[in-house]
Amino acid sequence: MREQEEMTQQHQKIQEQGQKIREQKQKMTQQEEKIPERGQKMKEQEQKMTQQQQKIQERGQKMREQEQKMTQQQQKIQERGQKMKEQEEKMRQQQQKIQEWGQKMKEQEEKMRQQQQKIQKWG
Repeated sequence: MREQEEMTQQHQKIQEQGQKIREQKQKMTQQEEKIPERGQKMKEQEQKMTQQQQKIQERGQKMREQEQKMTQQQQKIQERGQKMKEQEEKMRQQQQKIQEWGQKMKEQEEKMRQQQQKIQKWG
């Protein structure tokens, strides 16, 4: 009786251990199944990070292009300003020449008037 009881208990223990081993195996299998999922998630994360980095680089590129455009525009504005100054200078010089010419014409007229007066006196 006692031996049978001991054997029954041992048999029960063996069955319990077998059950535990099966449960362990099941857990390991489930974890193994999760590994590809984790790998997939990591790949997705990596992909997202790569895309974000790409976007940041693109933004940086756009900003550099904008800066370049603004610099070029500023340069054009400065060039226009320079040209306008040069134009103004030319116009001022031309005006001066016109005034000088006008002055000479007046002087010529004055001389001719004086000569005419002399002629009239002689005549």
